[in-house]
Amino acid sequence: MPVAFSLRSVDELEKEIEQRKIAENEVRRLNEKLEDLVWQKIQETVATESRFRSIIEHSSEAISLMDETFTPFYLNPVAELITGSGGGAQWREKIHPDDAGRLQQILSGITPRNGQTVTTSLRVLNSSGNYLWLEGTITNMLAHPHVKAVVFNFRDVTERRAMEEKLVASEKIYHSIAANLPNAIITIVDKDNKFILAEGEGLYKTGQSTATLIGKTQEDSLDSEAYAKVKEFRKRAFEGEVILHETEYKDVQYLVRYIPLRNEQQEVYAVITISLDVTDIKKAGVEINALNESLEKKVAERTNQLEAANKEMEAFSYSVSHDLRAPLRIIHGYADILKMDHAASLDSEGHRLLGVIVNNIRQMGVLIDELLKLSRLGKKEINLRTTNMIKLVHDVLREQPMDITRIKFKINDLPDALCDGILMKYVWTNLISNAIKYSGKSDTPEIEISAVTEDDHVVYALKDNGIGFDMKYSHKLFGVFQRLHKKSEFEGTGVGLALVQRIITRHNGKVWAEAEENKGATFYFSLPQNTDHETVQS
Repeated sequence: MPVAFSLRSVDELEKEIEQRKIAENEVRRLNEKLEDLVWQKIQETVATESRFRSIIEHSSEAISLMDETFTPFYLNPVAELITGSGGGAQWREKIHPDDAGRLQQILSGITPRNGQTVTTSLRVLNSSGNYLWLEGTITNMLAHPHVKAVVFNFRDVTERRAMEEKLVASEKIYHSIAANLPNAIITIVDKDNKFILAEGEGLYKTGQSTATLIGKTQEDSLDSEAYAKVKEFRKRAFEGEVILHETEYKDVQYLVRYIPLRNEQQEVYAVITISLDVTDIKKAGVEINALNESLEKKVAERTNQLEAANKEMEAFSYSVSHDLRAPLRIIHGYADILKMDHAASLDSEGHRLLGVIVNNIRQMGVLIDELLKLSRLGKKEINLRTTNMIKLVHDVLREQPMDITRIKFKINDLPDALCDGILMKYVWTNLISNAIKYSGKSDTPEIEISAVTEDDHVVYALKDNGIGFDMKYSHKLFGVFQRLHKKSEFEGTGVGLALVQRIITRHNGKVWAEAEENKGATFYFSLPQNTDHETVQS
Protein backbone atom coordinates (compact mmCIF):
# COMPACT_ATOMS: atom_id res chain seq x y z
CA MET A 1 0.00 0.00 0.00
CA PRO A 2 1.53 3.25 -1.07
CA VAL A 3 2.42 5.98 1.59
CA ALA A 4 0.56 9.08 0.29
CA PHE A 5 0.83 11.01 3.58
CA SER A 6 4.55 11.26 3.41
CA LEU A 7 4.47 12.60 -0.09
CA ARG A 8 1.97 15.26 0.86
CA SER A 9 4.00 16.13 3.92
CA VAL A 10 7.07 16.80 1.81
CA ASP A 11 5.12 19.08 -0.48
CA GLU A 12 3.64 20.84 2.44
CA LEU A 13 7.01 21.04 4.05
CA GLU A 14 8.47 22.61 0.96
CA LYS A 15 5.63 25.03 0.82
CA GLU A 16 6.08 25.81 4.50
CA ILE A 17 9.78 26.31 4.01
CA GLU A 18 9.10 28.61 1.12
CA GLN A 19 6.60 30.55 3.19
CA ARG A 20 9.06 30.76 6.04
CA LYS A 21 11.72 32.13 3.71
CA ILE A 22 9.26 34.73 2.55
CA ALA A 23 8.44 35.55 6.18
CA GLU A 24 12.08 35.74 7.15
CA ASN A 25 12.78 38.11 4.28
CA GLU A 26 9.86 40.22 5.38
CA VAL A 27 11.10 40.21 8.93
CA ARG A 28 14.56 41.10 7.72
CA ARG A 29 13.13 43.99 5.73
CA LEU A 30 11.11 45.06 8.73
CA ASN A 31 14.16 44.83 10.95
CA GLU A 32 16.20 46.87 8.52
CA LYS A 33 13.43 49.45 8.36
CA LEU A 34 13.21 49.47 12.15
CA GLU A 35 16.96 49.87 12.41
CA ASP A 36 16.76 52.82 10.02
CA LEU A 37 14.03 54.38 12.13
CA VAL A 38 15.96 53.80 15.33
CA TRP A 39 19.11 55.27 13.84
CA GLN A 40 17.17 58.30 12.65
CA LYS A 41 15.74 58.80 16.11
CA ILE A 42 19.20 58.45 17.59
CA GLN A 43 20.53 61.09 15.21
CA GLU A 44 17.60 63.39 15.99
CA THR A 45 18.16 62.89 19.71
CA VAL A 46 21.85 63.63 19.38
CA ALA A 47 21.08 66.75 17.36
CA THR A 48 18.52 67.87 19.93
CA GLU A 49 20.97 67.30 22.76
CA SER A 50 23.65 69.21 20.84
CA ARG A 51 21.32 72.14 20.37
CA PHE A 52 20.30 71.95 24.01
CA ARG A 53 23.93 71.80 25.14
CA SER A 54 24.82 74.71 22.83
CA ILE A 55 22.01 76.80 24.27
CA ILE A 56 23.07 76.05 27.84
CA GLU A 57 26.75 76.63 27.20
CA HIS A 58 26.10 79.96 25.50
CA SER A 59 23.63 81.15 28.12
CA SER A 60 24.48 84.35 30.01
CA GLU A 61 23.18 82.72 33.18
CA ALA A 62 24.95 80.23 35.42
CA ILE A 63 23.45 76.73 35.01
CA SER A 64 24.51 73.77 37.12
CA LEU A 65 23.14 70.17 37.27
CA MET A 66 23.48 68.30 40.58
CA ASP A 67 22.70 64.77 41.68
CA GLU A 68 20.73 63.65 44.75
CA THR A 69 23.69 64.53 47.04
CA PHE A 70 23.80 68.02 45.47
CA THR A 71 27.18 67.34 43.93
CA PRO A 72 27.56 69.11 40.56
CA PHE A 73 28.10 66.83 37.54
CA TYR A 74 27.66 69.60 34.96
CA LEU A 75 28.41 73.35 34.99
CA ASN A 76 28.07 75.61 32.01
CA PRO A 77 30.93 78.10 31.32
CA VAL A 78 29.30 80.92 33.30
CA ALA A 79 28.84 78.67 36.35
CA GLU A 80 32.46 77.50 36.05
CA LEU A 81 33.62 81.10 35.88
CA ILE A 82 31.75 81.94 39.07
CA THR A 83 32.52 78.89 41.21
CA GLY A 84 35.69 77.64 39.58
CA SER A 85 36.07 74.82 37.05
CA GLY A 86 34.38 71.57 38.08
CA GLY A 87 32.67 73.02 41.15
CA GLY A 88 32.93 69.85 43.26
CA ALA A 89 31.19 68.97 46.51
CA GLN A 90 32.96 71.87 48.26
CA TRP A 91 30.86 74.47 46.42
CA ARG A 92 28.75 75.00 49.57
CA GLU A 93 31.81 76.41 51.32
CA LYS A 94 31.66 79.33 48.89
CA ILE A 95 28.17 80.36 49.98
CA HIS A 96 28.12 83.48 52.17
CA PRO A 97 27.62 82.50 55.86
CA ASP A 98 24.51 84.68 56.11
CA ASP A 99 22.90 82.80 53.19
CA ALA A 100 24.06 79.23 54.00
CA GLY A 101 21.24 78.47 56.43
CA ARG A 102 18.52 79.59 54.04
CA LEU A 103 20.04 77.54 51.19
CA GLN A 104 20.26 74.44 53.42
CA GLN A 105 16.58 74.81 54.28
CA ILE A 106 15.71 74.87 50.58
CA LEU A 107 17.84 71.83 49.74
CA SER A 108 16.48 69.81 52.67
CA GLY A 109 13.01 69.99 51.12
CA ILE A 110 14.16 68.45 47.81
CA THR A 111 13.50 64.70 47.28
CA PRO A 112 13.21 62.63 44.07
CA ARG A 113 9.43 62.60 44.42
CA ASN A 114 8.56 66.26 44.92
CA GLY A 115 9.22 68.24 41.79
CA GLN A 116 9.31 71.92 42.74
CA THR A 117 10.94 75.19 41.77
CA VAL A 118 12.19 77.67 44.37
CA THR A 119 13.21 81.25 43.58
CA THR A 120 15.93 82.67 45.78
CA SER A 121 19.03 84.89 45.92
CA LEU A 122 22.37 84.27 47.58
CA ARG A 123 25.99 85.37 47.66
CA VAL A 124 28.74 83.15 46.26
CA LEU A 125 32.50 83.58 46.59
CA ASN A 126 34.00 83.70 43.10
CA SER A 127 37.49 82.74 41.95
CA SER A 128 38.69 86.34 42.51
CA GLY A 129 37.84 86.22 46.19
CA ASN A 130 34.80 88.50 45.93
CA TYR A 131 31.20 87.70 46.81
CA LEU A 132 28.77 87.89 43.89
CA TRP A 133 25.03 88.30 44.29
CA LEU A 134 23.19 85.53 42.35
CA GLU A 135 19.47 85.49 41.76
CA GLY A 136 17.46 82.67 40.14
CA THR A 137 15.79 79.31 40.62
CA ILE A 138 16.49 75.84 42.05
CA THR A 139 14.37 73.25 40.21
CA ASN A 140 13.93 69.62 41.33
CA MET A 141 14.04 67.39 38.18
CA LEU A 142 15.35 64.23 39.85
CA ALA A 143 12.21 62.34 38.79
CA HIS A 144 12.53 63.37 35.14
CA PRO A 145 13.44 60.28 33.07
CA HIS A 146 16.07 62.08 31.03
CA VAL A 147 17.37 64.91 33.26
CA LYS A 148 17.50 63.26 36.69
CA ALA A 149 19.12 66.32 38.32
CA VAL A 150 18.57 69.33 40.53
CA VAL A 151 18.93 72.30 38.18
CA PHE A 152 20.46 75.53 39.54
CA ASN A 153 19.75 78.45 37.16
CA PHE A 154 21.15 81.80 38.38
CA ARG A 155 22.16 85.16 36.98
CA ASP A 156 24.73 87.63 38.35
CA VAL A 157 22.91 90.65 39.87
CA THR A 158 25.88 92.02 41.84
CA GLU A 159 25.89 95.35 40.04
CA ARG A 160 22.15 95.77 40.46
CA ARG A 161 22.29 94.93 44.17
CA ALA A 162 25.16 97.36 44.66
CA MET A 163 23.09 100.02 42.95
CA GLU A 164 20.11 99.17 45.14
CA GLU A 165 22.27 99.41 48.27
CA LYS A 166 23.55 102.79 47.11
CA LEU A 167 20.01 103.83 46.43
CA VAL A 168 18.92 102.77 49.93
CA ALA A 169 21.82 104.75 51.41
CA SER A 170 20.93 107.68 49.17
CA GLU A 171 17.30 107.47 50.23
CA LYS A 172 18.38 107.84 53.86
CA ILE A 173 20.43 110.89 52.93
CA TYR A 174 17.62 112.38 50.84
CA HIS A 175 15.12 111.68 53.60
CA SER A 176 17.38 113.45 56.11
CA ILE A 177 17.81 116.40 53.74
CA ALA A 178 14.08 116.61 53.05
CA ALA A 179 13.30 116.45 56.76
CA ASN A 180 15.55 119.44 57.40
CA LEU A 181 14.44 121.59 54.45
CA PRO A 182 11.20 123.37 55.39
CA ASN A 183 8.44 122.77 52.85
CA ALA A 184 10.81 120.86 50.53
CA ILE A 185 9.98 117.86 48.33
CA ILE A 186 12.58 115.34 47.14
CA THR A 187 11.59 112.65 44.64
CA ILE A 188 13.44 110.09 42.53
CA VAL A 189 11.95 108.50 39.41
CA ASP A 190 13.48 105.59 37.51
CA LYS A 191 13.62 105.01 33.76
CA ASP A 192 10.10 103.56 33.87
CA ASN A 193 8.93 106.94 35.20
CA LYS A 194 8.06 105.35 38.57
CA PHE A 195 8.60 107.03 41.91
CA ILE A 196 11.22 105.15 43.92
CA LEU A 197 11.54 107.90 46.53
CA ALA A 198 9.19 110.64 47.67
CA GLU A 199 10.00 112.56 50.84
CA GLY A 200 9.56 115.99 52.30
CA GLU A 201 7.46 118.18 54.50
CA GLY A 202 6.00 119.95 51.47
CA LEU A 203 4.26 116.84 50.07
CA TYR A 204 1.06 117.59 51.96
CA LYS A 205 0.58 120.81 49.97
CA THR A 206 0.40 118.76 46.77
CA GLY A 207 -2.25 116.44 48.18
CA GLN A 208 0.19 113.53 47.96
CA SER A 209 2.25 111.45 50.38
CA THR A 210 5.10 108.96 50.28
CA ALA A 211 2.59 106.09 50.37
CA THR A 212 0.53 107.41 47.45
CA LEU A 213 3.54 107.98 45.19
CA ILE A 214 6.02 105.12 45.69
CA GLY A 215 5.74 102.59 42.86
CA LYS A 216 3.41 104.76 40.80
CA THR A 217 4.31 106.70 37.68
CA GLN A 218 4.30 110.47 37.39
CA GLU A 219 1.58 110.23 34.78
CA ASP A 220 -0.68 108.31 37.17
CA SER A 221 0.09 110.55 40.15
CA LEU A 222 -0.13 114.04 38.60
CA ASP A 223 -2.95 115.76 36.81
CA SER A 224 -2.57 116.21 33.07
CA GLU A 225 -1.50 119.85 33.30
CA ALA A 226 1.20 119.18 35.92
CA TYR A 227 2.44 116.10 34.06
CA ALA A 228 2.74 118.07 30.83
CA LYS A 229 5.03 120.52 32.66
CA VAL A 230 7.38 117.91 34.11
CA LYS A 231 7.44 115.47 31.18
CA GLU A 232 9.83 117.49 29.02
CA PHE A 233 12.10 118.36 31.96
CA ARG A 234 12.30 114.70 33.00
CA LYS A 235 13.19 113.69 29.42
CA ARG A 236 16.01 116.25 29.28
CA ALA A 237 17.28 115.16 32.70
CA PHE A 238 17.49 111.52 31.58
CA GLU A 239 19.55 112.80 28.66
CA GLY A 240 22.04 114.11 31.22
CA GLU A 241 21.00 117.75 31.62
CA VAL A 242 20.80 119.50 35.00
CA ILE A 243 17.75 121.77 34.96
CA LEU A 244 16.63 124.60 37.25
CA HIS A 245 13.28 126.28 36.75
CA GLU A 246 10.38 127.86 38.58
CA THR A 247 6.83 126.57 38.44
CA GLU A 248 3.50 126.82 40.23
CA TYR A 249 1.39 123.90 41.47
CA LYS A 250 -1.82 124.29 43.42
CA ASP A 251 -1.11 127.98 44.17
CA VAL A 252 2.36 127.18 45.53
CA GLN A 253 5.49 128.61 43.89
CA TYR A 254 8.35 126.10 43.55
CA LEU A 255 11.99 126.37 42.59
CA VAL A 256 12.74 122.97 41.06
CA ARG A 257 16.06 121.34 40.18
CA TYR A 258 16.30 118.13 38.12
CA ILE A 259 19.56 116.21 38.66
CA PRO A 260 20.54 113.07 36.70
CA LEU A 261 21.82 110.15 38.81
CA ARG A 262 24.55 108.13 37.10
CA ASN A 263 25.99 104.67 37.68
CA GLU A 264 29.67 103.72 37.44
CA GLN A 265 29.36 103.55 33.66
CA GLN A 266 28.09 107.15 33.73
CA GLU A 267 24.68 106.01 32.52
CA VAL A 268 21.66 107.92 33.87
CA TYR A 269 19.57 105.37 35.77
CA ALA A 270 17.28 107.78 37.67
CA VAL A 271 16.50 111.46 38.14
CA ILE A 272 16.26 113.23 41.48
CA THR A 273 13.99 116.25 41.72
CA ILE A 274 14.38 118.79 44.53
CA SER A 275 11.47 121.21 44.88
CA LEU A 276 11.66 124.16 47.27
CA ASP A 277 8.60 126.14 48.27
CA VAL A 278 9.54 129.76 47.50
CA THR A 279 6.06 131.24 47.83
CA ASP A 280 6.97 133.30 50.90
CA ILE A 281 10.25 134.36 49.28
CA LYS A 282 8.36 135.50 46.19
CA LYS A 283 5.93 137.46 48.34
CA ALA A 284 8.86 138.98 50.23
CA GLY A 285 10.45 139.88 46.90
CA VAL A 286 7.32 141.71 45.85
CA GLU A 287 7.28 143.54 49.17
CA ILE A 288 10.98 144.38 48.84
CA ASN A 289 10.40 145.73 45.34
CA ALA A 290 7.60 147.89 46.70
CA LEU A 291 9.87 149.06 49.53
CA ASN A 292 12.65 149.76 47.02
CA GLU A 293 10.29 151.85 44.95
CA SER A 294 9.24 153.71 48.08
CA LEU A 295 12.88 154.09 49.10
CA GLU A 296 13.81 155.39 45.67
CA LYS A 297 11.08 158.00 45.99
CA LYS A 298 12.39 158.96 49.42
CA VAL A 299 15.96 159.08 48.13
CA ALA A 300 14.81 161.31 45.29
CA GLU A 301 13.04 163.55 47.79
CA ARG A 302 16.10 163.66 50.06
CA THR A 303 18.30 164.31 47.03
CA ASN A 304 16.11 167.26 46.09
CA GLN A 305 16.29 168.46 49.68
CA LEU A 306 20.06 168.06 49.66
CA GLU A 307 20.36 169.93 46.40
CA ALA A 308 18.25 172.70 47.88
CA ALA A 309 20.45 172.71 50.98
CA ASN A 310 23.57 172.87 48.80
CA LYS A 311 22.13 175.81 46.96
CA GLU A 312 21.42 177.46 50.30
CA MET A 313 25.00 176.69 51.34
CA GLU A 314 26.29 178.23 48.13
CA ALA A 315 24.18 181.31 48.82
CA PHE A 316 25.52 181.38 52.37
CA SER A 317 29.08 181.05 51.09
CA TYR A 318 28.50 183.93 48.70
CA SER A 319 27.09 185.98 51.55
CA VAL A 320 30.06 185.14 53.77
CA SER A 321 32.51 185.88 50.99
CA HIS A 322 31.01 189.22 50.00
CA ASP A 323 28.50 190.58 52.50
CA LEU A 324 30.58 189.83 55.62
CA ARG A 325 33.91 190.86 54.16
CA ALA A 326 32.59 194.32 53.20
CA PRO A 327 31.76 195.40 56.81
CA LEU A 328 35.06 193.93 57.97
CA ARG A 329 36.93 196.00 55.40
CA ILE A 330 35.05 199.14 56.51
CA ILE A 331 35.79 198.46 60.19
CA HIS A 332 39.42 197.75 59.36
CA GLY A 333 39.56 200.99 57.33
CA TYR A 334 38.18 203.13 60.17
CA ALA A 335 40.58 201.45 62.58
CA ASP A 336 43.49 202.42 60.31
CA ILE A 337 42.19 206.01 60.16
CA LEU A 338 42.03 206.19 63.94
CA LYS A 339 45.52 204.76 64.18
CA MET A 340 47.03 207.17 61.65
CA ASP A 341 45.05 210.40 62.19
CA HIS A 342 44.12 210.26 65.84
CA ALA A 343 46.92 208.29 67.44
CA ALA A 344 48.08 211.33 69.45
CA SER A 345 44.66 211.79 71.05
CA LEU A 346 44.44 208.16 72.18
CA ASP A 347 45.79 207.02 75.50
CA SER A 348 47.33 203.63 76.14
CA GLU A 349 43.95 202.05 76.75
CA GLY A 350 42.67 203.42 73.44
CA HIS A 351 45.66 201.98 71.59
CA ARG A 352 45.06 198.58 73.29
CA LEU A 353 41.40 198.57 72.31
CA LEU A 354 42.29 199.55 68.76
CA GLY A 355 44.71 196.58 68.63
CA VAL A 356 41.98 194.24 69.88
CA ILE A 357 39.69 195.47 67.09
CA VAL A 358 42.34 194.93 64.39
CA ASN A 359 43.25 191.47 65.79
CA ASN A 360 39.62 190.35 65.83
CA ILE A 361 39.12 191.61 62.28
CA ARG A 362 42.10 189.49 61.20
CA GLN A 363 40.75 186.40 63.03
CA MET A 364 37.32 186.94 61.50
CA GLY A 365 38.90 187.02 58.06
CA VAL A 366 40.73 183.75 58.74
CA LEU A 367 37.47 182.18 59.98
CA ILE A 368 35.65 183.28 56.82
CA ASP A 369 38.41 181.73 54.70
CA GLU A 370 38.14 178.44 56.62
CA LEU A 371 34.35 178.34 56.25
CA LEU A 372 34.68 178.94 52.53
CA LYS A 373 37.17 176.06 52.29
CA LEU A 374 34.71 173.79 54.12
CA SER A 375 31.90 174.79 51.78
CA ARG A 376 33.89 174.43 48.58
CA LEU A 377 35.27 171.01 49.55
CA GLY A 378 31.83 169.40 49.17
CA LYS A 379 31.75 170.40 45.49
CA LYS A 380 35.38 169.86 44.54
CA GLU A 381 36.04 166.87 42.30
CA ILE A 382 38.64 164.52 43.78
CA ASN A 383 41.53 163.57 41.52
CA LEU A 384 42.78 160.18 42.77
CA ARG A 385 46.40 159.36 41.98
CA THR A 386 49.04 157.33 43.77
CA THR A 387 50.93 159.85 45.92
CA ASN A 388 54.31 159.65 47.66
CA MET A 389 53.31 160.28 51.30
CA ILE A 390 56.87 160.60 52.67
CA LYS A 391 57.67 163.42 50.23
CA LEU A 392 54.33 165.07 50.99
CA VAL A 393 55.12 165.12 54.74
CA HIS A 394 58.58 166.60 54.18
CA ASP A 395 57.10 169.33 51.93
CA VAL A 396 54.64 170.25 54.69
CA LEU A 397 57.43 170.44 57.28
CA ARG A 398 59.52 172.73 55.06
CA GLU A 399 56.54 175.10 54.63
CA GLN A 400 55.80 175.52 58.36
CA PRO A 401 55.74 179.27 59.24
CA MET A 402 57.18 178.70 62.74
CA ASP A 403 60.57 177.58 64.02
CA ILE A 404 60.49 173.79 64.40
CA THR A 405 64.21 173.14 64.93
CA ARG A 406 63.73 172.35 68.62
CA ILE A 407 61.20 169.61 67.84
CA LYS A 408 62.46 166.05 67.36
CA PHE A 409 60.75 164.48 64.35
CA LYS A 410 60.73 160.73 63.64
CA ILE A 411 59.29 159.83 60.25
CA ASN A 412 58.93 156.10 59.61
CA ASP A 413 58.20 154.36 56.32
CA LEU A 414 54.93 155.63 54.85
CA PRO A 415 53.28 153.61 52.05
CA ASP A 416 52.10 155.48 48.98
CA ALA A 417 48.39 156.33 48.98
CA LEU A 418 45.72 156.57 46.31
CA CYS A 419 44.42 160.08 47.02
CA ASP A 420 44.03 163.66 45.87
CA GLY A 421 47.50 165.06 46.55
CA ILE A 422 46.33 168.65 47.06
CA LEU A 423 43.66 167.71 49.59
CA MET A 424 45.95 165.22 51.34
CA LYS A 425 48.56 167.95 51.72
CA TYR A 426 45.95 169.99 53.61
CA VAL A 427 45.33 166.98 55.92
CA TRP A 428 49.03 166.63 56.75
CA THR A 429 49.40 170.41 57.12
CA ASN A 430 46.56 170.61 59.62
CA LEU A 431 47.61 167.55 61.67
CA ILE A 432 51.32 168.47 61.72
CA SER A 433 50.66 172.13 62.61
CA ASN A 434 48.34 171.02 65.44
CA ALA A 435 50.98 168.58 66.75
CA ILE A 436 53.62 171.36 66.65
CA LYS A 437 51.26 173.79 68.37
CA TYR A 438 50.08 171.48 71.15
CA SER A 439 53.52 170.01 71.89
CA GLY A 440 55.24 173.43 71.85
CA LYS A 441 55.05 173.83 75.63
CA SER A 442 56.85 170.54 76.24
CA ASP A 443 60.49 170.73 77.34
CA THR A 444 61.51 168.17 74.70
CA PRO A 445 58.78 168.14 72.04
CA GLU A 446 58.66 164.99 69.94
CA ILE A 447 56.50 164.09 66.96
CA GLU A 448 56.42 160.65 65.33
CA ILE A 449 54.74 159.85 61.99
CA SER A 450 54.17 156.19 61.05
CA ALA A 451 51.86 153.83 59.17
CA VAL A 452 50.68 150.19 59.24
CA THR A 453 48.97 148.11 56.56
CA GLU A 454 45.82 146.31 57.70
CA ASP A 455 43.94 144.06 55.26
CA ASP A 456 42.91 146.29 52.35
CA HIS A 457 43.74 149.70 53.83
CA VAL A 458 46.64 151.69 55.32
CA VAL A 459 46.42 153.47 58.68
CA TYR A 460 48.61 156.59 59.06
CA ALA A 461 49.39 157.91 62.56
CA LEU A 462 50.81 161.20 63.92
CA LYS A 463 51.82 161.07 67.58
CA ASP A 464 53.00 163.97 69.79
CA ASN A 465 53.94 164.34 73.46
CA GLY A 466 52.00 167.57 73.96
CA ILE A 467 49.18 168.47 76.32
CA GLY A 468 46.73 165.91 74.93
CA PHE A 469 43.03 166.09 75.84
CA ASP A 470 40.34 164.33 77.85
CA MET A 471 38.91 161.43 75.77
CA LYS A 472 35.39 162.05 77.06
CA TYR A 473 35.34 165.10 74.76
CA SER A 474 36.76 163.26 71.74
CA HIS A 475 33.37 163.31 69.97
CA LYS A 476 33.72 167.09 69.63
CA LEU A 477 37.11 166.97 67.89
CA PHE A 478 35.89 166.98 64.31
CA GLY A 479 32.91 169.30 64.67
CA VAL A 480 32.84 172.82 63.22
CA PHE A 481 33.79 175.53 65.76
CA GLN A 482 34.48 172.86 68.41
CA ARG A 483 37.53 173.54 70.60
CA LEU A 484 38.94 171.48 73.51
CA HIS A 485 41.31 174.21 74.69
CA LYS A 486 40.88 177.87 75.46
CA LYS A 487 41.44 180.29 72.60
CA SER A 488 43.68 182.30 74.86
CA GLU A 489 46.00 179.27 75.20
CA PHE A 490 46.07 178.11 71.58
CA GLU A 491 45.05 179.92 68.44
CA GLY A 492 42.63 178.32 66.00
CA THR A 493 39.25 178.61 64.33
CA GLY A 494 37.79 175.20 65.23
CA VAL A 495 37.28 174.36 61.54
CA GLY A 496 40.55 172.62 60.63
CA LEU A 497 39.78 169.13 61.95
CA ALA A 498 36.28 169.29 60.46
CA LEU A 499 37.95 169.84 57.08
CA VAL A 500 40.33 166.92 57.74
CA GLN A 501 37.40 164.61 58.49
CA ARG A 502 35.51 165.67 55.36
CA ILE A 503 38.56 165.10 53.17
CA ILE A 504 39.27 161.64 54.59
CA THR A 505 35.59 160.65 54.37
CA ARG A 506 35.50 161.63 50.71
CA HIS A 507 38.47 159.28 50.21
CA ASN A 508 36.40 156.39 51.73
CA GLY A 509 38.58 156.48 54.85
CA LYS A 510 38.17 157.17 58.56
CA VAL A 511 39.80 159.56 61.03
CA TRP A 512 39.99 159.29 64.83
CA ALA A 513 42.21 160.20 67.78
CA GLU A 514 43.47 158.82 71.09
CA ALA A 515 44.91 160.94 73.88
CA GLU A 516 45.48 161.46 77.56
CA GLU A 517 45.73 164.81 79.32
CA ASN A 518 49.35 166.07 79.56
CA LYS A 519 50.61 162.86 77.92
CA GLY A 520 50.17 163.68 74.27
CA ALA A 521 47.79 162.66 71.51
CA THR A 522 47.80 160.41 68.44
CA PHE A 523 45.70 161.19 65.38
CA TYR A 524 44.93 158.37 62.93
CA PHE A 525 43.43 158.29 59.46
CA SER A 526 42.93 155.33 57.13
CA LEU A 527 42.88 155.17 53.35
CA PRO A 528 41.97 152.25 51.03
CA GLN A 529 45.10 150.46 49.81
CA ASN A 530 45.62 150.59 46.03
CA THR A 531 48.97 150.77 44.25
CA ASP A 532 47.77 150.14 40.70
CA HIS A 533 48.19 153.78 39.69
CA GLU A 534 51.17 155.79 38.60
CA THR A 535 53.17 157.24 41.51
CA VAL A 536 53.10 161.05 41.56
CA GLN A 537 55.76 163.06 43.36
CA SER A 538 53.17 165.42 44.87
